[in-house]
Amino acid sequence: GSKKKGLIFLFLAITVHFSMIYVALCFIASRFINIRKKYIIPLSLLCYLFSASLLPFILSQFSFLSIANYALSGYVESDWANASTNLNTLGVFLVRNFLQFGILVLFLLDKRDCGKIDRFLCFFIPATFLISISFSAVQRYLVVCNLLLLSRVLPSYYDVLLRKKLILSFFLLYITISGIILDIYVQRIAIIWGHLWNAIYTPPVTLLYYSTYDFDNYLKEVAPDGNWVKNTQGTRG
Repeated sequence: GSKKKGLIFLFLAITVHFSMIYVALCFIASRFINIRKKYIIPLSLLCYLFSASLLPFILSQFSFLSIANYALSGYVESDWANASTNLNTLGVFLVRNFLQFGILVLFLLDKRDCGKIDRFLCFFIPATFLISISFSAVQRYLVVCNLLLLSRVLPSYYDVLLRKKLILSFFLLYITISGIILDIYVQRIAIIWGHLWNAIYTPPVTLLYYSTYDFDNYLKEVAPDGNWVKNTQGTRG
């Protein structure tokens, strides 16, 4: 049935990337711990405030396949944990999460009870802020929260969106603007310097074949730290 399919997809997600283990653990925990909607914001604030001390302590208690050590060294104690304070980064953060804040308000105001989905969201949202010590990691889990909130809340407001043209227009405008900013403006360096438009008319199979000359040219654009030498724009703020 659908439950077996869900477990299979959950297992496959975990095999793709270890970060899905956290989502799976939150789902299992939500079956035993019931958090009411009114406690989501207070718990999220507490998790955010104590993230720097709680998360390293929790990870240090696990040693399975050295996953905890990998998470600590890769996302908590490295540069990936630091958030840039320049205006570009803050602006992108606001655009990316603005809709989620609005959807969260609708979720809190919705009187319907969707059982397991609501229990999981009520547990997973505060758990996401527990990872706030790592800016890179929390951004990824916020995307998961956003997708889950959208799939949970929007069906309840389809009629409102269709009847209220102003709300529908704002929603469509936001999707358009966020798409331009997040998928074009933020990725402009890779798009322009990487000539990504070639993929539109070039068969993918031909990209698998390139000469030693092409490979040497690629190496010229790789810095000693492994990053693209041209991908330095924006690092100075």
